Order: sequence, then structure tokens, then C-alpha cells
Amino acid sequence: MEQLERIASGVLGQLNTPTVSVYWLYLLTAALLASALYLHGTRREATVRGWLGFLFPRAVLRHRSVRNDLALFVLNTMLHSFVFVVPLQTVSAGVASGVWRGMHALWGPLPTPLAGPGLWVGVTVGLFVVADLAFFVSHLLLHRIAWLWELHKVHHSAPVLTPLSVFRRHPGDILFDGLVGGVMMGVAYGLIGWSAGEVVTGQQILGVNALLFTALILGFNLQHSHVWLTWGPLERLLISPAAHQIHHSNAPEHHDRNFGNMLSVWDRLLRTYVSPTRTPQRLEFGLGTETDRYRSVWRLYVVPLVRIFVRNGARGGGTTRS
Repeated sequence: MEQLERIASGVLGQLNTPTVSVYWLYLLTAALLASALYLHGTRREATVRGWLGFLFPRAVLRHRSVRNDLALFVLNTMLHSFVFVVPLQTVSAGVASGVWRGMHALWGPLPTPLAGPGLWVGVTVGLFVVADLAFFVSHLLLHRIAWLWELHKVHHSAPVLTPLSVFRRHPGDILFDGLVGGVMMGVAYGLIGWSAGEVVTGQQILGVNALLFTALILGFNLQHSHVWLTWGPLERLLISPAAHQIHHSNAPEHHDRNFGNMLSVWDRLLRTYVSPTRTPQRLEFGLGTETDRYRSVWRLYVVPLVRIFVRNGARGGGTTRS
């Protein structure tokens, strides 16, 4: 019983952890933004019932997919906490240490290490950009390499989206993304350490990079939702919730588009960006005829492995949407 209580406390503790996307403050600000959209868009008198129905549609809440998302949130939180977090941190720290030592071996220590406000601002921006680029690179590979796509299909199999859908991932997907991010961030921290002569994290808010915190507090959780929100002219730089919903669309013209997490610049450089319209688009989420293969938690974990190892899902080298 004590072990179960510890597990429950750890899972629920995600809601009170600023480094996790479902931190209560991020959920609250997303709800406030959605409420503002409801009040702005309603053509009739706003009511509490209408407002609640807009925030929490019955068709979404009653969907089997939501229960699967909740189960994967619990299971993947436990898996990450007890199995993945230490090895991934070790990889990142090892890369950072190796880069730092390598720079010393090649160039020696800087005679005058970088310091001051300029360093602080540069590190804050740089770490945010590298982290976002790492997500983009990982996400792109998850779509473009066939066996990785089989793992990533778990995330795209959701026919309805909620903030918990961000946790709807196969463990192999989580591990691969963590390795890519760990290596790239390790390189960044190693270079920063050599340049400054010490570990520098930049400006943080509640232990989170200040720019990332700002992005999370400005409706990040609406990316996985039914709420259509665009950023207007800021779409040139940022991925809006609507832009990410297009990424989940099952329409052929939306396949392999809008890979970005916070920044849209990477997609624009690769010409994979599709701009959302101001008026809400009717999108169908999921994998089309494949969606039913992932209707249970057991299938969400096992089907990708079967398709990779039994059906040789790695052949072909590209995405295999059907």
C-alpha cells in the first residue's frame, strides 16, 4: 500500500512540477485563453453551461482515447521516473563533460571567460533554441525513418486531443527523443561551460528556462486540444496550437507538416510549414484506417513492436501512412 501511495504521489506530483507541461499553472492559463476565445466567439449569450461545454466537450471526455491517454500518462511517468531519467541525464552530462574537455584539449581555457548580462541573455536564448531544434530533429526523424514512425504512430493514433495526449507515446519514442535531446543539449552545455569557465543555465523561472516558461504559459496545452488558437503575425516565428493540430490532421496534405515544438522557423527552412487559417478548420485526427489498431493500452505498447520486428517495418526508409 505504501508503494502504491508513493507511485500515486509521484504521478500526481507532475501537476505541481513546472518542468512538466501539465503543471497546474500552464493548464490554468490554457483554460483562461480558451475561455477568452469562447467569450469572443459565442454568438449567443454566454452561459456557464456553454462555457463548460466548450472547455470540456462530452464527445471528447467520453472517448476511449482519453482513457488511454490517462493510462499512458501514469505508465510513462513511472517508466520515465524509474527507468529512463538517470540514464538520459548520464548521457547528457557525459556529452557535456566530453565537449568541455575536448575544447580545453584543442584550444585551452579562454584567457578571459565570457561573463556579464550578455552571456546570461545569450545562454537563455541559446538553450531555448537548441532545445527546440533538438525536438524538431527528433520529431522529423520519428516521421521519416520507418521503424521510428511505427513507434511514433502511438502519438498520432489519438482520434481526439487533450493536454494528456502529449504523454501518449511509446517508450521507444520517449527514449529516442530523450537521447537526441540529451546529446544536443549536452553539446550546448559543454560549449557554454568552456566559454564561461563554469556551468551557466541562463535566466530561469521556477527552474525552467525563462523563454520556455513563457511559451508554456501562453497556451502550450492547447496544442493538444480541440481549441483553435492562432498567433497571427507571430506565426512567422512560433508554432501556434492550431498549427500543431494541423500536424495531427489525417488529411494527406497535412502529413509530415509542422514538426516544430515552439518555433516555426525550422519548418519554414525545410518548407514543411502549413499556416493555419484564422477561422477554425474541421480536422480529423488519428491514423485513418489504422487508428483502430491502437484502441487499447496493451495495443499501444505492443502493436508498434510487432509491426517493426514481425512485419519488418524498418524497410523502405520513410513514412508509411495508410
